[in-house]
Amino acid sequence: MPFLAPVSATSPAITLTMDAREVSSKQVVHVKLRFPVKPGPLTLEYPKWIPGMHEPVGPVQNLVRLGFSASGKSVAWQRDGYDSYAFKLTVPPGTRELEAHFDYLPRQGDTNEIAYGVAATANLAVINPSALFLAPRGADVRTIQLAPTLLLPDGWQKATSLPSTPTVSLERLADSPIFAGKYLKRFDLPSPDGVSHTLAVIADSDEGATPNTHVLGCMKKLVTESAALFGARHYDKFNFLLALTDKLPQYGLEHHESTVNVLRPNALGDGTGTPGQWNANLLPHEYVHSWNGKFRRPYGLAGKTFNQPLSTDLLWVYEGMTEYLGEILMVRSGFYPFEAEREHLRQQLLSLDGREVRKWQSLREAALAYPLIASKGDGKRLRLSNDVYYESMLHWLEADALIRQKSGEKLSLDDFCRRFFGGINRGPEVRPYTEDELVAALKATLPSQDWGQWLHSRFDSLDPRAPRLGLELAGWPERLGEVRDPKRERDTLTDFRYSLGFRVLEGKLVAIEPDSFAAQAGLSIGNTLTLLNGQPFTSTLLRDTIRASKTRATALNFQVDGQREVKFDYLGGERLSLLERTGNTPDRLSEIFMKKN
Repeated sequence: MPFLAPVSATSPAITLTMDAREVSSKQVVHVKLRFPVKPGPLTLEYPKWIPGMHEPVGPVQNLVRLGFSASGKSVAWQRDGYDSYAFKLTVPPGTRELEAHFDYLPRQGDTNEIAYGVAATANLAVINPSALFLAPRGADVRTIQLAPTLLLPDGWQKATSLPSTPTVSLERLADSPIFAGKYLKRFDLPSPDGVSHTLAVIADSDEGATPNTHVLGCMKKLVTESAALFGARHYDKFNFLLALTDKLPQYGLEHHESTVNVLRPNALGDGTGTPGQWNANLLPHEYVHSWNGKFRRPYGLAGKTFNQPLSTDLLWVYEGMTEYLGEILMVRSGFYPFEAEREHLRQQLLSLDGREVRKWQSLREAALAYPLIASKGDGKRLRLSNDVYYESMLHWLEADALIRQKSGEKLSLDDFCRRFFGGINRGPEVRPYTEDELVAALKATLPSQDWGQWLHSRFDSLDPRAPRLGLELAGWPERLGEVRDPKRERDTLTDFRYSLGFRVLEGKLVAIEPDSFAAQAGLSIGNTLTLLNGQPFTSTLLRDTIRASKTRATALNFQVDGQREVKFDYLGGERLSLLERTGNTPDRLSEIFMKKN
């Protein structure tokens, strides 16, 4: 039976030409491939499951002008009727090489192009090779070899972790994004273990490609703090690829030997203020994935092809633990102050609280449903795709505090990281793991804890409230009380969920808590509060009235939608979420985020 020539490290390589010379002027990349073949039926596939995306979103819709030829003659093809990512053809008799060509037309302004496609401005481009190839159906991405060539506009430079060897495996090619541009600068980041680390910056101007001294200092600290956390690298070199531009969407994605990061020019600040938490966490989060997600990868996400179905079952480790460790490195490296991070953790409690979906959907089930939630949208926002990140993060905070408590402060999750993610650096290898192996590593770190039961109770349980035990064990329990901090003035003027059971914005109810005063009175999202005790309603008036009810009951008479009346007798004062130190528990939270190197 005719078949594709066997593909291995010793077989003739597939040649790939990525012609990006018109990427900025016409927003197109021209692609040519030459496949070693034998005559007969052949199916070529465009990648569907892009590593790191956790969903089948390969941008096949952007592939246009597809054609095949052999010996200069066109070869007919058709798309597989059951798989829109597959293309079927018959290789003519006597043919030893098949040529394929297509154009890739990126969707301008689409955030996802940063992660798995092509995004360009007049002076720079983010190019993901994962969007620019076809592969024989069933070919193992670890062994199939390609000989890639990239053509760029005149005067442009490139930065990538793609090896300079003549051929490279398909897996490594897809895992090696390319940043290119007219203005590109490289900055060496010293490492205590001698492994090369480089920050490569592209921007829309020469001046914009030079980060300030604060950012460079944080990047250098990130390299040294990661060594202290994990105890080993699993790459030959590492490139932090950073685009500083306001002409592309902000986004990031992990890779084994590099990270994709696109941010606004001043998104990381200059050390004199506090940057946005998402901005500050982007580089550390994607960097941690080199250990958690790339080197150690759940079996369900370690496919041999980019088109086989994958399982996101352990995403609460892949993303949840990475979110936790990334935020730790973010603070230890100086990107974000500890006090602001502590407030961020509190805000996550409020964001996650009261999700109705958590009464019937566990975190494990949310992880399994992630491809649907992420690609189909959040529906009525019962469950957000980021919940797997942030709710899992709070559980891993608990695990860290628990290890510290039960070991008499001698051990921590850092010790687990060195055990599970450490070892010998053999370059960018992948070591898949199961949940049982995860439990074994936790058990080896703290034998007295039943980790299998702990994982089951945290990730298979149903609880309408966000997990708070980690913060309690870390010495910063939540309490409800009055807030006088000017920085939280907006909260105090919109958030009445713990007193009356609603959130209000410019008089309109935007959230109602189940079983609250508001719910029992029949108030609904969308209602407008027009009067309070006969006066025109304002959030400031309501806050001041509630504060007066600290020691005596206060009548609250609302006019709703300019018509009906709703009355409460309220006692208890202002009730807003606070994190406060307790003298009975060590301040483990501060210790967790303390610099180690």
